[in-house]
Amino acid sequence: STCNKAITGVDATQLGLPNGDYVQISFVDTGCGIDNTIKDKVFDPFFSTKGERGTGLGLSQVFGFVQRSGGTIKVYSKLDQGSEFVLYLPRHSGTTSSINHSEISTELYGTETILVVDDEEALRNLCTTLLQKRGYHTLSAGSGAQALEILASEHIDLMLSDVIMPEMDGYQLADFVRTKYPKVKIQLVSGFSDDKHISHKDEELRSRLMHKPYDADSLLKVIRELLNNGK
Repeated sequence: STCNKAITGVDATQLGLPNGDYVQISFVDTGCGIDNTIKDKVFDPFFSTKGERGTGLGLSQVFGFVQRSGGTIKVYSKLDQGSEFVLYLPRHSGTTSSINHSEISTELYGTETILVVDDEEALRNLCTTLLQKRGYHTLSAGSGAQALEILASEHIDLMLSDVIMPEMDGYQLADFVRTKYPKVKIQLVSGFSDDKHISHKDEELRSRLMHKPYDADSLLKVIRELLNNGK
């Protein structure tokens, strides 16, 4: 369900939001509910109650998206009665501008080889398809280890890697690539806040980090700038 909601006073304080107008989006189910002992962990990366059948990344990405949008998300649940996830997003009251896709710059096209690294297959395939449509040759890897195998046997101009991956994360992979393949440009993306790597020595990588969800043109511009000028 959705509705417009004015949030002020005590309600704003309890939600941790500034006073203002919001769009409220609620998802309700009548399932088994969430035990209080794990309810506070549902947005943690890689936390999953599904074992090998779940990555535990879906809700962490939702949490990151909502926070970056200036909103918040709350969870209400009772065992054997179901759960409710409520999203609050700042309401936009201005006008939108249309995009003339015929005016998209040809500078966003390229012919270089890009390695896409992401443990989520759907996102990896979506990104490689986007790049292929703009003329790039693409290779893909579902893990840091697989990416290193490809780098050892293929010429790569740029590596586009997710940060949060099991076993070897994007920063660890980038450190290795910078040492062994210094000519490869690197762009990292992440689905949530980067607090874990706040002290990472490579400030340049952190400052250029792109957050999911990103729009296609923004990604293509960053890639083109890196290939033209970046280190």
